[in-house]
Amino acid sequence: MVAMPSVQRLFTPGVSVLLACMVGSSILSAMSGGRSAGWLGISTDGLLHGRLWQLFSYGWVHSLQGLLMSALVLLFLGTSVEREWKTGPFLLLWATVTGICGILWCVVTSVLGMPAIGTGGMAFTFGLLTVYGYLFRRRKVQLFMWPMESQHMVLLFLAIGVLMSLRQPLSLVWVAGAGVGWLYVKLLQARQDRQATPQESPEEPRKGFVDLD
Repeated sequence: MVAMPSVQRLFTPGVSVLLACMVGSSILSAMSGGRSAGWLGISTDGLLHGRLWQLFSYGWVHSLQGLLMSALVLLFLGTSVEREWKTGPFLLLWATVTGICGILWCVVTSVLGMPAIGTGGMAFTFGLLTVYGYLFRRRKVQLFMWPMESQHMVLLFLAIGVLMSLRQPLSLVWVAGAGVGWLYVKLLQARQDRQATPQESPEEPRKGFVDLD
């Protein structure tokens, strides 16, 4: 069973940076009456006008409910992943999932002719859930008073995400973050396996004495 971590162990460097960006951007959006979402949220029009930072900044802008959910997942699951991988690969996971899902959002909204602005960190939330379930698949977690393995928790949340997307199909773009997270962890694992495999060096020619008799 997962024990409640201490405050010092919760706030790892990468998690702390992402939390600060999420809280700051969400406060800015609320204070501006949502007007800053046009600059921080992602849209095809914004990217075409050179606002490339939107590929990542949209993941920081949340409603109060979304901020609470994303922050809890980031604190309790992201900390374990960052401690397992270290800060660099963890932040690269965030950038990869957020960036690819941001591009996917622009593609889908352009094809459907829906110039919508995307905000929120649900893409990374689903990606992080998948990575956590993969790395700690047998770890027991307490969910809604019932103990279950991490891999089963991930499947439950993915099913909930798909069902909730039936009312808003565009939300499936964020659920796709689970697939990006899975690909990321598989590629990272394959790279680590290659580095762990000792490289065979060509045999040196044997040096010795030559019998001249």
